[in-house]
Amino acid sequence: MTSQDIKYTAETAQTDVKITGILLSGFISFHIIMLASVLIGEQWLAWVMNTLKLRFLSADGMGFDWMVPVLAGSLGLVLTLHLVFVWFRKQALPKASQLHRQFNTQFLTGVPLMFVAGAHLLLLVAAKTEFTPALAATRVWLEGAWLIYFFLVLSMALKALLTSS
Repeated sequence: MTSQDIKYTAETAQTDVKITGILLSGFISFHIIMLASVLIGEQWLAWVMNTLKLRFLSADGMGFDWMVPVLAGSLGLVLTLHLVFVWFRKQALPKASQLHRQFNTQFLTGVPLMFVAGAHLLLLVAAKTEFTPALAATRVWLEGAWLIYFFLVLSMALKALLTSS
């Protein structure tokens, strides 16, 4: 492997990770709107959920309930691809390089994040009822979902702390 090959590999790795990273960043931005809608009130949450279910496209005006699992599965796929890209690209880099260390840190902080985010997605997809602020509060406090969210926030903060440069 020549230095030219290493440079190409590093650029390719950065491109792959950036594409999935941009998709994940877009999701986080949308997720902030979803969280805000829970806090703002039931009408705003209903509008966000109806938009998410593509209610404006359905003939009966009820939306498509299958959109939530499709979107959750798509997010899980993008998150997994992001982690896979980081893993394979870090393997192609010289172990002593700074870029290898950066990808290693991204991978090691991304694994717990992927599992906790996966648990969060499964909670959302498993719910067979309409999502409301009251249901969100019940899940967090009475059903113990706060523990998942605690580790989700902790793993996101750790990832942001260790991967920012």
